[in-house]
Amino acid sequence: MRLDTIKNNDEIFTIGSLFTSEMKLYFETENDDSPSHLWYYSSKGPTTNGLRGITLVAPGSAIVENSKHHSSNGKQIFHETSCAAPIAAGAIACLLSALKANSIKYNPAIIKMALCNTAFLPENGDQLGYGNGIIQIDSAFEYLKSNRENLLKVIFPQISIKNKSNEKGIVIYKIENDQNIYDYCINIKHLNIQTKNQINWILKLSSEKENQYIEYSKTVTNDLFNVKIDTKDLKPGNYYYSEIQAFDPSNLSLGSIFYLPITIIAPEIVLQKKYF
Repeated sequence: MRLDTIKNNDEIFTIGSLFTSEMKLYFETENDDSPSHLWYYSSKGPTTNGLRGITLVAPGSAIVENSKHHSSNGKQIFHETSCAAPIAAGAIACLLSALKANSIKYNPAIIKMALCNTAFLPENGDQLGYGNGIIQIDSAFEYLKSNRENLLKVIFPQISIKNKSNEKGIVIYKIENDQNIYDYCINIKHLNIQTKNQINWILKLSSEKENQYIEYSKTVTNDLFNVKIDTKDLKPGNYYYSEIQAFDPSNLSLGSIFYLPITIIAPEIVLQKKYF
């Protein structure tokens, strides 16, 4: 993950590259019935400051017309995130056009929220690679259209870890014989100075049954909430990802407004005598 991506603005999209089942039919893989998957070169999180890294994924391959002087059939195949990002940009441009045609007001943060809350995450999809999932433009438009009256009322705060102001998420590198209990205090900062009343954010942990090693405040007090992580039962040789998502009780239909990413990396200790 590049440094300019790590320190990016909250309204910037980081796009991963997807190879869909439908695309395989056009790339000489007719007998390949495997499901869609991420390209091996597509970036994955977390970033060094704790962010998940990837926002959304989009198709990362395309066949385009080309000069016959450069290819025998007048076509050229493109791969990589340099293909996925323009595809995502073009799809979002169509979304903006539809919003203007329907006189729906928006800003960059609202567009990002709509795309993130309507993306499709495949079953067992790794969020460090997929982000929120595969971009769904039609669903995003319906989401914005049905919530048009509440969109401009949404408050998008920033979060940081107390005493670690540059970190936007939790990353734990679990080392053998290291501590097992980690405590964090999360600060919510409202950038809109006109916001006088505190929002009683509702907090929810993604996949709560699978992430019982995480305890957290269910509500926010004085723009603060606490997180406690117990890593003693986590198996080495794996990484674990989860999110604490925040919902505005006055606009629950909008879905998650912001989230705290939590990544735990538990490397397996390699013993020279055992493996060599």
